[in-house]
Amino acid sequence: MKFPTLTLAKALLASSSISTVFDQTNNQLALEHVSPSSLETSFQESCPQVVPIPPQNANLAHFKTPEFRNWSLAVLQSAVQVPSESYDDLGAVGIDPRWNIFYDLENALRKSFPKVHQTLAFERINTHGLLYTWNGTDPSLKPTIFMAHQDVVPVLNDSLGLWTYPPYSAHFDGKFIWGRGTSDDKGSLVAVLEAVETLLNQGIKAPRRTIILSFGYDEEISGSRGAGHISKHLLKRYGPNSIHSIVDEGGSGVVEQQGVKLALPGVTEKGMYDALVVLKTPGGHSSLPPDHTAIGIIGELASLMESRPFSPALNTHSPIYKFLQCTAAYSQEMAEDLRQAIQKCATDEKAMDTVFKVMGRLRATKYMIQTSQAIDIVAGGLKINALPEKVELMANYRIDLQSNVDETRQKVVEDVRQIAEKYGLGLSLNKTLDDGSFEHEVLLEGSVYEPSDTLTNGYFEISDYGSYTKVAPIAPTFDSEAWDTFSGTIRHVFGTFAGPVIDPTKKHQVFDGEPKEPQNIVVSPALMTANTDTKHYWDLTDNIYRFWPYRVLDTQVSHIHTVDERILLDVHIEAVAFYYSYILNL
Repeated sequence: MKFPTLTLAKALLASSSISTVFDQTNNQLALEHVSPSSLETSFQESCPQVVPIPPQNANLAHFKTPEFRNWSLAVLQSAVQVPSESYDDLGAVGIDPRWNIFYDLENALRKSFPKVHQTLAFERINTHGLLYTWNGTDPSLKPTIFMAHQDVVPVLNDSLGLWTYPPYSAHFDGKFIWGRGTSDDKGSLVAVLEAVETLLNQGIKAPRRTIILSFGYDEEISGSRGAGHISKHLLKRYGPNSIHSIVDEGGSGVVEQQGVKLALPGVTEKGMYDALVVLKTPGGHSSLPPDHTAIGIIGELASLMESRPFSPALNTHSPIYKFLQCTAAYSQEMAEDLRQAIQKCATDEKAMDTVFKVMGRLRATKYMIQTSQAIDIVAGGLKINALPEKVELMANYRIDLQSNVDETRQKVVEDVRQIAEKYGLGLSLNKTLDDGSFEHEVLLEGSVYEPSDTLTNGYFEISDYGSYTKVAPIAPTFDSEAWDTFSGTIRHVFGTFAGPVIDPTKKHQVFDGEPKEPQNIVVSPALMTANTDTKHYWDLTDNIYRFWPYRVLDTQVSHIHTVDERILLDVHIEAVAFYYSYILNL
């Protein structure tokens, strides 16, 4: 998974800083404004910050003891050492033996967290889904769900020699734990369990609010077997809109950009759609070719598709709009014309164009405000002297918040129609409906290829490839009690407990040790450009936060999904402290 908002902040901020305003004593949900006094009041109000919320009766100092550090290291290593890889071609659960590795991971968790397994209600969902329920003392309060996934992306055999340490050794070099899953996502899974085990060890018999731990096992391959089944189980038990809040992986972590220390939880996700375009044409010997073979026509289609990108879009409901407001409010060094453009862009077309131009400079920022299109697969042809009879093109789309699956599919249809009409080709569309049924529609009849009653030029067929994901609902933020508790906890933990929040693009920064002074954290809504298991949980609550509670230390973001994935032990323990504090604050 990526942390694209890092680049967004870099693109928008020239040289920024924020003033020091910090209140460690107020445990109320009051608002404060951590912005330079020179900025306009209206701008300060556009990104209000909740006063940091320290949990009552907490013992955060315990997390910095040698005893806890050694235990935390050991339990994370135990989980990482289980190679719980998920593969695109996995067969049915219980039939394909490759699923059996998840029994080993469950056993490792049982050994690492005995009190969790003795105290919390435990259920297996669809064999390997792990569901824990810690019943609260106040049944009037809606439960909160902490999500994570047990599976990891596979390690390619060809890459083994590139790893500094073997990917499932969980080697500790004195600072970092190295291995697949240390960050994505066993780090979060283990940290949540560490937080609950610690609370139990400290004598907390029950939380005020019911806490649910939901761990799927196939997130990297869509989550349908794990989170998909767990969510249905929870929906049946609790009903729609029955959950207070959900915290899962994602977001852009906690990072400094040009002096602004930002926590960036993802409050929505882009949608996802895959299109399959098949072109079938008459075959024959390549010594008598038409002017354009099927491969040539598909190549022209690909060129047309890429020449017609989607347009950018932004409205005031978008978390990117709110992020822009936050950066403008808390950055003293932002160019004033850009600050004014951000302030006015909701109602001023020229100002919006300025924002679009700034964000369009970099790929990572460009696709936060428009649908992306990637032509990833083109396949066709069987023999060098035979005309290709079937050619396939596949394109992946990550759908912008202001768009939808239908608009995205229609753009594909329009592009293919233009080429089909040019070459006298037929065109049909196979569409998947929301209820899972299919609809077939003939859009163009094919024309005659040469004088014959049976041979035609050929035809295009467009199909939805696999399942699509709609744009996720946007979680309420600045006007929400759930957001206040969540963001207030972030501000406390990363303001007073965590190590230095740094800008990973700057060299020679110290990322370990104690900060010289309390850190002012600006919590801003952000966008998740990838998809998570939360897509299965939309019916349970609007308050879904995708947040890895990690300080970002390098531009490769701990090498997630690639060689040398790793996590700083201090960063992992800070995640434990966040989950611990959030449970107490709930």
